[in-house]
Amino acid sequence: LQRQLRGLAVDVDAAPQAPSGVSTSLLLGRAGSSGASPVLHQSNAVFAKLKSPSQATPSQLVDALQQLAAIVRGASSSSAEALSEHPNFRHLLQALVQQLPRDAGERANWEQVWTAEVLRCLGELRLPESLDPQLCVRLGHAVVQSTPSMDLEALLQFVCDICSVDRHGLAPDDYTLWLLSQRLEELCQREVPGELSLPDLVSLLHRCAHPAVRGRIAGRGSKAVLRHLHHGLADCGPSAIAKLLQAYEDVPGLVSDALRVLTQAAGRSGEASGLGHITLAEVAAIATVLPGRGPDEVVALSV
Repeated sequence: LQRQLRGLAVDVDAAPQAPSGVSTSLLLGRAGSSGASPVLHQSNAVFAKLKSPSQATPSQLVDALQQLAAIVRGASSSSAEALSEHPNFRHLLQALVQQLPRDAGERANWEQVWTAEVLRCLGELRLPESLDPQLCVRLGHAVVQSTPSMDLEALLQFVCDICSVDRHGLAPDDYTLWLLSQRLEELCQREVPGELSLPDLVSLLHRCAHPAVRGRIAGRGSKAVLRHLHHGLADCGPSAIAKLLQAYEDVPGLVSDALRVLTQAAGRSGEASGLGHITLAEVAAIATVLPGRGPDEVVALSV
């Protein structure tokens, strides 16, 4: 027994020892509890510099949000989640709400460039579950106030950005979408069919079909818009046709005409058809409208 005990003592002495200063929890694969993550450490520095968000200027709030978005960029999901629940981050977002116009008629000390930056940053950051819905609503008011100096493309980009951030279905509001609809109709009424760049118009209308707003932009189905589409449909390639089918699956007449153009393209051989470059997503968009169509259309496209 004594010989066995002496042998065990030798084995223990010969075993590799933990380096001095290394936590046992780390050796066992558990994260140490001391010290915050780099994301929280850097974020705390931003919050410390900002001091009191409620007393900061809009420019200071936007600058802090930009810094936080840069910190989170490329960070782990858990670090982004930790920042989203940080009390100071929620205070920052609430302070932004207070700086934005409460309605489209209120003149707040707010610049258009800040709206774009805030939406960009919100798209990169993990937002808290308790996000105040008024943040997106009031950003929509700021967008409305900027529309006189904004082209249709920029207005639509703002609408899509707000849709991607809003969780409550409250933004953009009906007035914002009414303005977008009016601008779209005015563009198509002002130009003669054939003078508008159809690829640009198709791209614009495809974005107007965002699931959150497609039923609320009346102008996308107006006579002026559809007249431009029908006029240039024959010159559209398969990719543009796929976008139109996805955006206008609720307009039977346009779907039929678009499928007819695709059927004619399918009858051409080689590169002339353009079908050799169509993507899987575009094939899926075309397939969505095929159920219930005539057998001639389905067979021609299948071939």
